[in-house]
Amino acid sequence: MTVLEATTAATIEAAIKAKSSIDEGAREALLRLTDKTVSVSVPTAEFTFVFSDGDARVLSGVSVGSEEGEGETGPDLSIRGSFPSVFEAVLSKNEDSVAVSGETELLDDFRRVFRPIVQPGEVAEQIRAVAEYGVAAVRSAIEALAGHSRPDSSTSDPDQARQMDAMARQVDELKATVDELKQRLSESDKR
Repeated sequence: MTVLEATTAATIEAAIKAKSSIDEGAREALLRLTDKTVSVSVPTAEFTFVFSDGDARVLSGVSVGSEEGEGETGPDLSIRGSFPSVFEAVLSKNEDSVAVSGETELLDDFRRVFRPIVQPGEVAEQIRAVAEYGVAAVRSAIEALAGHSRPDSSTSDPDQARQMDAMARQVDELKATVDELKQRLSESDKR
């Protein structure tokens, strides 16, 4: 094991500890991975993750079974591929460019340990929903107010009715802008 491999393994361990200290989902995933091993192999390195009691030990250049007490049958889960493809497979659900073998159901928990707490796609979807709801609520309020100030009503004010119509047009423009932004976001999500 080189100094670079040892440093990388220690950095990954520190990142897992830091992530689990602030992310309950990561802590739960680590607990479910207890007594499991995951091997991640890229062309230039191999890392073995040994999970125990909600903690992870990262070994570099060590195959499972080669260290005393680490098992004799190999890893429970193995992920092999180029560095970018392994990185993508761990952070997303794209496994097209990697070889995954063993207990593949462990992959979701392994991903959870590394996945960012906030998913960009989820945030975008929440923003879309809030924007749509906000536009609909404002439009509904304007229509309700406008209904009370129509020129045919005995208590209506023509200036107020024009202002309400102008506000309704602005809401329509806002809705068009939100729809355009949704379209752009949808196109960027496809890339």
